[in-house]
Amino acid sequence: MSGLLIDIQTQLQKVAELEQDLSAKIIIEKDSRESCGEYHTGWNIPCDDSAHEKGSPEVSIPNTEKQESSRRQLENIYQNSEWFSVRLAAGRSLGIDSKTLESQVQIWLNILEGQKTAEVVVQEEISHTENIDVQEQVVDGWSPGVRTEYSTKRDTIIDQPKITEPDVATRLHAFNDRIALLYLLSLYGLQTKEMKRRSKRRATSLVIFVLIIIFLIIFFWLYSK
Repeated sequence: MSGLLIDIQTQLQKVAELEQDLSAKIIIEKDSRESCGEYHTGWNIPCDDSAHEKGSPEVSIPNTEKQESSRRQLENIYQNSEWFSVRLAAGRSLGIDSKTLESQVQIWLNILEGQKTAEVVVQEEISHTENIDVQEQVVDGWSPGVRTEYSTKRDTIIDQPKITEPDVATRLHAFNDRIALLYLLSLYGLQTKEMKRRSKRRATSLVIFVLIIIFLIIFFWLYSK
């Protein structure tokens, strides 16, 4: 596994921990009810009501400070994470509706598509402007023949061209993020509008193919009679 994917995995684990903290609570009193023993498998043996009278159930209150802190961290991740896949996970943890997430993911995928061909400038263009004398042959309807007009124009002269090369770091970043993003989309059962259109087109093509096969079977069956 590449270092970039490991970084994504680490941040996704952080999101999962923050999601759990959204329901954090403070235990006022632990569950003191007695257990009725265990089967050999380790499962608790069911107790009758009299056994529960020997103790009291857990008493807890919401840990609002920890919950709010986790929510703020998740919102920050959703807005600012360098990984769009991690943003998706944070958005889902925050309970953002599927339609909004699917629309946002389409935007992220478009950005990643552009980053697949990212270039970095290794030499900036250097240019200057010069005044250039221009001669133009003019013909009009007011005077006979052709006259020459002289003017001066400013033109840009390129002394050193701009040179770029593939931005390998950005391209690898986009490649790994796209893999993780598509995996999470599948895991969460989400689809962008473009994915839905592609699925519809594939389904339509399959139906047409099946109809053609059926038609050919019927045609050859009638022709062979």
